Amino acid sequence: MAGRKRAKDALRDSETRYRRLFETAKDGILLLDAVSGQITDVNPFLIELLGYNREELLGKKLGKSAHSKMRSQPGRFSGIAAEKIYSLRRVTPRTRHGERVEVEFVSNLYEVTARK
Repeated sequence: MAGRKRAKDALRDSETRYRRLFETAKDGILLLDAVSGQITDVNPFLIELLGYNREELLGKKLGKSAHSKMRSQPGRFSGIAAEKIYSLRRVTPRTRHGERVEVEFVSNLYEVTARK
């Protein structure tokens, strides 16, 4: 029983560390489903950079929400799984107010299994 409690505490601590890093990073971070391209989470820095609120981004497809060059390149995300890392420089999404911002887009694949 004590081992199970330690494991549960360690998992909670790990999740807390991850969330703090995600929320306070000075880089825009978004998480998306590599199959559908839908955004599943965004951090505050990216929200501030682009001027959208969280609800406007969540569930949207990357190219449709941020008006990036990725829109004209279908199937781009399918390469992530094979390569494990994908980098595209000088992506210029539009902010909510129509301004262009130049960013470096780097993606990494993290396979996540469903918890039972």
